[in-house]
Amino acid sequence: MTCSIFAARKPNAYLRDAHETDDLIGRMAELVRRSDGFVVLHGKSGTLAELTLLWALHRAGSLGPRPVVLLGAAWRPFLHHLVKGNMIEGDELAITRVADEPEEAVGWIDTLLCAEGRRGE
Repeated sequence: MTCSIFAARKPNAYLRDAHETDDLIGRMAELVRRSDGFVVLHGKSGTLAELTLLWALHRAGSLGPRPVVLLGAAWRPFLHHLVKGNMIEGDELAITRVADEPEEAVGWIDTLLCAEGRRGE
């Protein structure tokens, strides 16, 4: 999902299928609507906002059991801090994993989707 407010930025070179939204709220709505699971890469404040929105949607019952994978070791201390500070609920923690490699992230999402009777792709 690309966003027209970032028109000066080039999309990722690996992007095969682009869909543009007008704003960040529309972008996030489309990401959630179109996804069976989420792989979150290292980012900045926008990435954190999207991640915490996923957890909030899950907590509210609006997301369903979609997996959230945090890709990269940098997420471990962040997640540890949230757990230690009691800033994340057990249910949100249960749908969240940290993966060191992209293949590990895809494997975990596929395992969860298959366990729920959905075919991971």
